[in-house]
Amino acid sequence: MGINLAQKNISPASMLCTDTAQITLSLNASSSIMSNPVDIMLVLDRSGSMNEKTNPDPQAPTKIVALKDAANSFVEIIANASTNTTPPPNSPVIADSSIGVVSFADTATTDLALNQTVNTIQGIINGLTANGNTNHADAFDKATTALAASTHPKFIIMITDGISTAGGSGPITDVEAANIAAAAARAAGITIYCIGLGDNAVEQNLLTWAGDPGRVLMAPTTDDLQKAFESLAANIINPAPENIVVVDTLEDNFEIVGPISLDTPGGITDDFQLSNNNKTITWTLSSLGKTAPQTASITYGIRYTGDVSGTFPVNKEITYDDTTTPDPTSVVFVPNITAITVACDPIVNPNCDNPCITKTLPCCGGVVDITAPSPTTAYDILCDG
Repeated sequence: MGINLAQKNISPASMLCTDTAQITLSLNASSSIMSNPVDIMLVLDRSGSMNEKTNPDPQAPTKIVALKDAANSFVEIIANASTNTTPPPNSPVIADSSIGVVSFADTATTDLALNQTVNTIQGIINGLTANGNTNHADAFDKATTALAASTHPKFIIMITDGISTAGGSGPITDVEAANIAAAAARAAGITIYCIGLGDNAVEQNLLTWAGDPGRVLMAPTTDDLQKAFESLAANIINPAPENIVVVDTLEDNFEIVGPISLDTPGGITDDFQLSNNNKTITWTLSSLGKTAPQTASITYGIRYTGDVSGTFPVNKEITYDDTTTPDPTSVVFVPNITAITVACDPIVNPNCDNPCITKTLPCCGGVVDITAPSPTTAYDILCDG
């Protein structure tokens, strides 16, 4: 299946100029669908908020329209795997793999059991209409039931734009009910991927449901949703990657600082190297996901190198390569944010006659040592800022 998800998480979105931020790069991969068929349930949000737009442009599509387009692309890319042509209406999905559809609002429905026919799957997707609340718990329950008889590796791909607003009972809240249902799905051997569409999707909930940060992708806009679906589908058909090289380069206002930590499954050789100017880090992995889905990550700090307040872009360039994926450029790291807002206190510049000593006070307060020219002379402290 190749790389399923490539995620770049940057935190926090704002900080003082003396603070450091943290970047985590995550990769999730698994083996080829051609030799290891899979069964996938698309779990699609059709709550009322999906009638809204993420883009204020009056020509922009609603989220439900964008979801349909992206989901249809997902199905077609998988169906194209064996022919590299647009699949005819009755073509199988691929090999022995299947795709089904669960949609949800106030409750969830199994709109299509696992199926291999393109026009049947797309017909169900195109027929969805948006209305009502958001019941993630029932969505996970229905998808888990639909996958129960599968003898292949089982996957839930959930796409949602909001928080849980239905599904709870008694003392159990709507979100807690969703957490319980997702945990039951994972316990049944199902791998969960979550795509959060728009600004209202709660990333922490998605992380809880997926159980792995490498299986969560935030898509702030409908364009991001299309890219997320296409990237996921394109890489599902690829074999497990080998000799992975990821190169991340920061913008000029930031530099990489320690500590740098690697989190990699056993049996995989990994390493990293910093450039001389501490602007670029190269992360290497011998392989990932050969025998089962695996996630690897690298985490490192970044520091602002300027002294002027403002909002500055973080990502200059990030590239992916391996010796297995047919088109490694299709693996795109999607950052949760692209810029950090930095607040810097002004430099203190005394305005006085010579002799004069200039010192910069820490922006959060503190003590600075000053050695005066004469230990017996009285001095005034004058500050700008």
